[in-house]
Amino acid sequence: MKLPEPLAAALAAADEDYLIGLCNRGTVNRAKKDLAALPSLETQAEKDGVTVRVGDAICLIKVPLGESRCSCPSSGICRHRIAAILWLRQQMASGAPVSDEMAQAPAFAQLRAYPVEKLVRQLGTKRLAAVLSRRQSGAGPVMTETSVITVEMPWLPATVRLLEPLEHSTCTCHSRAFCSHKAEALLYWQLEHGIADPASLQNAGTCGNSLELDRVRSVCQAVQQALTAQMVTGLSRLPPSACETVERMAALCHTA
Repeated sequence: MKLPEPLAAALAAADEDYLIGLCNRGTVNRAKKDLAALPSLETQAEKDGVTVRVGDAICLIKVPLGESRCSCPSSGICRHRIAAILWLRQQMASGAPVSDEMAQAPAFAQLRAYPVEKLVRQLGTKRLAAVLSRRQSGAGPVMTETSVITVEMPWLPATVRLLEPLEHSTCTCHSRAFCSHKAEALLYWQLEHGIADPASLQNAGTCGNSLELDRVRSVCQAVQQALTAQMVTGLSRLPPSACETVERMAALCHTA
């Protein structure tokens, strides 16, 4: 079966490091064992990819690979999807040779184009200053670049695997969102490749101090107004919503 060119290119680039980045090493190893126990897999071309039957599960492998689906109840990238991807890669290897264009190393264009300003806003001035300090002292993370970018940050502790598309990146904190660990890892990588300018970041951190103080002042004023209103009302007459107000103020204080 001839695979669509975009899917063939994605499969050619999806080496073991990339698959581990999509899930974890244990899932990849389990998928290999499952695949070794199966004589062959049924495949069928679909409009948006290829369906592969892995045991009792039916997987739809599509581009990007991280958005492939499976009939099993797993919400993450399961062993069935990994086994299906490995099977398709095997079929490609046994068929026509993979072109150099398909097998070339990723350029990480999306990671390079990610706005530095967004990373700075997410990290905040204190964490940004810590990033710049570690980089200057040579105590930054351990970074390994293959088909994925692995960033080990032992002081958090967290290990981030940056993939393209960026939303398929993983972190040992298990957050599916673009967590602060991923933001910090991406900033370190951009600094390493000269995409982010340390001097500009230093100025951004200095300018941000006044913004942080203004934010703290506004939160203090909101807390003062809320407490004043409660004291005027009287603690015995507070409405049920008072608990929610206090919790919201505590959250604001913690963030600020």
